[in-house]
Amino acid sequence: MIFIFLNCKNTVQKNKNHNLNNYNFDTIYKNFKGDFTKKYKGGIDIHQKDTNLFLIYNFFGSNCVKLLDLNNVKSIDYEFINPNGNYIYTNMINKDLYILSSNGNLYKNCDNNFEKLYNVYEIEKLKNSGLEIENYKPGSDSYIDIDDTIMYFRLIKKFDENENGKYTKKGIYPYIARLEINSKKISFFGEKSDKIDEQEYGLISSIYDLYKKDFVISSNAINGVITVINSDNNEKKIFNLKSKYDNKEIEKFDFSNRKDVLNRKMDHLLEQPHYEPLFYNNINKKYYRVFHPKMDLFDEKGLKKIESDKASILMIFNEKLEIIDEIILPVNSLQILKILPLRNGVEIFLPELFKIDQNSKTYAFLKITQK
Repeated sequence: MIFIFLNCKNTVQKNKNHNLNNYNFDTIYKNFKGDFTKKYKGGIDIHQKDTNLFLIYNFFGSNCVKLLDLNNVKSIDYEFINPNGNYIYTNMINKDLYILSSNGNLYKNCDNNFEKLYNVYEIEKLKNSGLEIENYKPGSDSYIDIDDTIMYFRLIKKFDENENGKYTKKGIYPYIARLEINSKKISFFGEKSDKIDEQEYGLISSIYDLYKKDFVISSNAINGVITVINSDNNEKKIFNLKSKYDNKEIEKFDFSNRKDVLNRKMDHLLEQPHYEPLFYNNINKKYYRVFHPKMDLFDEKGLKKIESDKASILMIFNEKLEIIDEIILPVNSLQILKILPLRNGVEIFLPELFKIDQNSKTYAFLKITQK
């Protein structure tokens, strides 16, 4: 489940962070034909190819996929037959799509009709692996200059039922698959342990993947650790890129109390520090990531704080994944999730600010550029 809360009432002038002197902040508006967020729920994949940028909206459970071409400011609606509401993985063919659903069916878009190519579970290596396609995507995947004939998707270990009728998890398994679409060659890489309870941090338990050519750059919401994995040889490098504002260790969620679990999970998410997905700008060759510091749940008057009270820190990294700068943003938010590339910076989508008429919708973005 994705939660997006933004508050745009704060202005740059109210924020006294000295780093703001190095950056320009502007709220800009873009007009798109149609409402590309109407009834939206599901994953948003970001595809960057050279300087071209596309967002693919998976309208989970509604048999609809929308492709947003940000360079040409237009939206394309695709009818995708997805009767079980499966989550999807995507790749671009020029300006058309490959789609892999979590039930294993691989489709190619032809003249706005989706042709089924095959089911990946028919491939012997996957069929005999004891692995399944992961059907949970925490918000989005990012794809940077991925070959047209390659499809990446996440894997999960099948559960085994023991003699007591309970499901058990076993050991360490690869969690990413790389499919060469035409040859049906599939390879597994990355490492994930079933022994780790991924829900121990409540709603702050997500793992994010950024696919960049032959590499998968994996990060999680609970700390600044980023792992770069080579999909050719499974070699990996680990970077600890902790924010300088990350000075309070995240607390595990208390599952012993089963009362009002969802609201307590939301309070835990609101209070605890957490990181968002890593984003790469293929134009200026920099990485970006948002960090939210720990926040007290109540103010000095004893009033409970809300989602739009939580500070947002934009972390900036160079091509070597070294931290260049950290900026306290003039927008407070519990989650931002969507960052778009500019030649000299980034844009952040502000879903609360928009104008709508009969035929189009004007969307707001916070434009951040370096002076």
